[in-house]
Amino acid sequence: MLKGLLQGFTDGDIHSVAELARSLDMGGALTLQIIEDLVHRGYLQSMDLCLDAPCATCPMIGICGVSGRLRVWALSEKGKKMVTYF
Repeated sequence: MLKGLLQGFTDGDIHSVAELARSLDMGGALTLQIIEDLVHRGYLQSMDLCLDAPCATCPMIGICGVSGRLRVWALSEKGKKMVTYF
């Protein structure tokens, strides 16, 4: 399960928590809880996009499909090492 979850962040095929949960056959709430734990343990990095400017003043407004804040995660160096370990 951990391998599958971390691998989901390296393949580029997963675009949401819901997709990741479906690919692992888990509930969304549990998947999100595991993601938060992996952030806490240093395997993932959490980033909030669009924090500094409201959408109306964002230079990406014409091409962005998201209104409001978007939360994304990426593998940290520790996470990348873990994926190669598996």
